Amino acid sequence: MKVSALEKIITGVILEEFAPQSNSAQDSIWYHGSSQPIRKFKYSLVGKNSEKISGYHGHGIYFINDINRAKRYGDYITRVAINESANILKDNVTPQQLNLVYNQLVREGLQRPQDKEFFLKPTYGEYSVFTDVEEFYDFFLRAYRTHFKTIKDVSDFLLRAGIDGMQVVNDVGDIILVVFNEDIITVI
Repeated sequence: MKVSALEKIITGVILEEFAPQSNSAQDSIWYHGSSQPIRKFKYSLVGKNSEKISGYHGHGIYFINDINRAKRYGDYITRVAINESANILKDNVTPQQLNLVYNQLVREGLQRPQDKEFFLKPTYGEYSVFTDVEEFYDFFLRAYRTHFKTIKDVSDFLLRAGIDGMQVVNDVGDIILVVFNEDIITVI
């Protein structure tokens, strides 16, 4: 079904008018701009289309909390809610999240003896890997480079560990949600 330009404008105005803005990943509204309408998001399709920012902040399905900024990524805006029980990396990586990740490293035979203290007794600080989600994500590419060859390998690992996605701030201050687990997304 082809959507007219007028229908796209009307839909955008309605969404913009009634959409709450939020900075929290859980139980909030997010937007995805794309070149075609989306009824269901599939993690397995990430990278199959040539979306404008695919992979820039990690491998996953990208959302932004500002509808006007979402419009820069495509003419079709999909509004979604994220499950309130989703386990999202944001701000400080929590001790519970570190425990999940550490246990998954052990299950996969990747835990290095020198990393036990790193994960179980983290030191938080201004430049800590635990206070910058993207740095934490990139840590796996550096520290486990023989196992994680691509950003998709890291996202898949975090998903196996029980992490559903990560919330980051890009270089212009936009809040971006990168989702690894399609099951936490509800199209509105």
